[in-house]
Amino acid sequence: DELSPGDPMYNIPWVMRLSGPINFDAMQMALDKLIARHESLRTTFPSKDGEPVQLIAEHMPVKVVAEDLRDCSQQQIQARLTKLAQVSMNLRTGPLVAMHLLQTDNDETLLSLVIHHIIFDAWSHNIVLRELAGFYNAELGIAPFAPPQLNIEFADYAAWQRDWLGSQDYVRQLEFWTTQLDDAPGVLELHTDKPRPPVQTSNGANAYRMLPKDLLEGVRKISVERGCTLFAVLMAAFNVLMSRYSGQEDIVVGTPIAGRKRTELESIVGFFLHTLAIRGDLSGNPSFVEFVDRLNRTVLEAFAHQELPFESLVEALDPERDTSRSPIFQVMFVLQHVDVDWSMFNDIKAEPVEFEFGTAKYDIMFFVFDANDQLSVRLEYNTDLFEPATIERMIDHFEVLLTAIVADASQTIGELPLLTASEE
Repeated sequence: DELSPGDPMYNIPWVMRLSGPINFDAMQMALDKLIARHESLRTTFPSKDGEPVQLIAEHMPVKVVAEDLRDCSQQQIQARLTKLAQVSMNLRTGPLVAMHLLQTDNDETLLSLVIHHIIFDAWSHNIVLRELAGFYNAELGIAPFAPPQLNIEFADYAAWQRDWLGSQDYVRQLEFWTTQLDDAPGVLELHTDKPRPPVQTSNGANAYRMLPKDLLEGVRKISVERGCTLFAVLMAAFNVLMSRYSGQEDIVVGTPIAGRKRTELESIVGFFLHTLAIRGDLSGNPSFVEFVDRLNRTVLEAFAHQELPFESLVEALDPERDTSRSPIFQVMFVLQHVDVDWSMFNDIKAEPVEFEFGTAKYDIMFFVFDANDQLSVRLEYNTDLFEPATIERMIDHFEVLLTAIVADASQTIGELPLLTASEE
């Protein structure tokens, strides 16, 4: 934020479609109670002697803004959602939460909520959704709501982490990661459609795809047979894809981990996740199952050393900085298990809405969602590097690759097909 104040790259936006009558006053009260409950949502980051500090406000008013878009086209509504997602937030003064209720039909409202990543992560999303609905229902007298008592807050975690940074465990984990990434390639040489700008941008777009249902069952079967997680199999497939696209056998892919190993952290809104740099060794043209075993060992070791902040790793490795790329890795792989009760607002039907954020944090962020016994993909990409057709083709190739793996995982990674029938 110091380098690019107010950049919306680290805004986390999401939108729900609510079908049914909405009580705007009750929604405002629900948001007020949510913010009063969680210190993170009332935290700002002013500077003191040139260093950022956490300042927790006793009150942080956030007005729920109502807009009437009933006369707008779908294109205009989507454009409005993108603009709301790109709101510029001031980390020093706040608030770092913005909420809009957009009426798009007489009986349909879009709830847009944008929260800055510095106080929020994917795990927090479900907490906020559940508690916002709970407080809303309670305001209307539909059902009482008593969320679990918070015995600690994010500031307590921050203080604990600060103390941990001087511990022997910190030194041990730092040694693990510096050894793990010693002489690792700092760049994944993907072929881009456009010249890479001299300074990395955050201009982005998303492509979405629902994968055939039988793929999830097949991938789960492989994970059971190899004694590993669904994540390890899908991450291995993504590694193969990136290897084929770059021509590299040694690649580093980022992935987030929740960072909530302590049970008392499970109900707190805040930024707990850590980023892990997973190094994939595809040398020797192993079979896919052999590569899964190899990568799974790497993943398990990474998870066992997950507390180290990524920023500490970058500082220790001190890679040659290139303003056109992010350090250590330029692509991320994310698997998310979606388990949301969309009946949370009782008699109001709620469902998620896909829309364009307009931003990208890396060259590519490859999201795979495991929901309702089916896999879906969202590929976030930097539009200053890639054309939409290239990204759609990348998803095509991932689907072809995954289909071939499910059909015969004993094939070597070099034998696995990538091209679609129209490309062969």
